[in-house]
Amino acid sequence: MLFLAKQAAINAGFEILRHYNDFEVSLKKDKSPVTTADIASNNIIFKILEQTKIPICSEEKILTNNSDMFWLIDPLDGTSGFIEKSSEFCICISLVKNFTPILGVIFIPMTNELFYGSENGAFKEKLDNNYKVNSVINLNEIVCDKGIVYASHQSDDIKHNSLANKLGFRPQKLGSAIKFCRLAETSGIYLRMGPSSIWDNCAGDALMRSCGGIAIDVYTKEPMTYSVTKLKSPFFICISKEFIDKKDEILRHVFEV
Repeated sequence: MLFLAKQAAINAGFEILRHYNDFEVSLKKDKSPVTTADIASNNIIFKILEQTKIPICSEEKILTNNSDMFWLIDPLDGTSGFIEKSSEFCICISLVKNFTPILGVIFIPMTNELFYGSENGAFKEKLDNNYKVNSVINLNEIVCDKGIVYASHQSDDIKHNSLANKLGFRPQKLGSAIKFCRLAETSGIYLRMGPSSIWDNCAGDALMRSCGGIAIDVYTKEPMTYSVTKLKSPFFICISKEFIDKKDEILRHVFEV
């Protein structure tokens, strides 16, 4: 399963870069943009993952029937950034079983970084220009006590900086699910107090779980769950393993800012 998910993510990334300087944009029913790169990536991922015979739910092709196990993918997370020629976009592939992510893969095409997590741990591979592995980092072996508060570019600057100051962390804004990747290789939190969908977060959630972190609903304090009957994610916070014991303190500060 992991091999196919990694292969799908890398092949999709290659296809997206083929469209980087030549793509068309249209609007979906919810007025969000979709490009020909999104569709091309989606098609490649489906072709590879269909070998598993497991149902697939994608941002571009939503699964209508619920299943105990299904693939959940975002073929191009950060479409707006892609359109604006930012480097902050990625491919997200995850496998959900009984509402829980058990495998997650995130590939960043512009930097050839492949992050993945499963029951066997969490890793980062740096690929060369031919998509061969140059190096592998075990993310479970990274220990960093200097925290960072990751947030989206749309988040409130004052609240973001205030929270970072209260925690003694450094603030940093990033686009797409790359925030999960950077959190996995550093330490701190990723706070999402704005709208997002399950395909935006599931692969990153799986990655963080695999390296000892957590992603929880900020109101219920329960782990995130995933179902095709509920496509919107709650407001959530992702905390790296170094600061899980300070979860309650961190959440208190979240609601103070």
